[in-house]
Amino acid sequence: MITPISLLFFFTSLLPANIPANMIYMGPSIDPIPAIKVNRGYVSDNTYMLMTPYHFIRVKSAIENSPDLCTMAIDESIKKCMEGMDRQQEIMQIRENDDKALIKAYETRLVKIERELETTLEKNAVLLWTTVGLSLITTASITITALR
Repeated sequence: MITPISLLFFFTSLLPANIPANMIYMGPSIDPIPAIKVNRGYVSDNTYMLMTPYHFIRVKSAIENSPDLCTMAIDESIKKCMEGMDRQQEIMQIRENDDKALIKAYETRLVKIERELETTLEKNAVLLWTTVGLSLITTASITITALR
């Protein structure tokens, strides 16, 4: 049953009573946006946006009477986050392809360096045994010469 008191609560504004007409109420946790009345010849000390009273009332009504404003803001935030995530995913995939090419180049370079290392180790072994052989021949020659 609808009583006069319930109708009174139903038609009562959800806005605080102490918000002046020249301010836009954004919600309980956000400070209201103040408006400055500008007359002809007004010299501003800052950069301002200018609206006619008609447009100000339309904006004020749209913001104060839309309970879905927070939902819209959240949806837009999620949309921007998803766009950013998609952009980062594309960058990651491009980077993955670049990394594959880089890894392939390093593998080729590593194989080449390993072959050169094997060749160098073989040459070192030959030089080592040549040195040992020449040392033995030199030692034997010196010993034979010393004994004569």
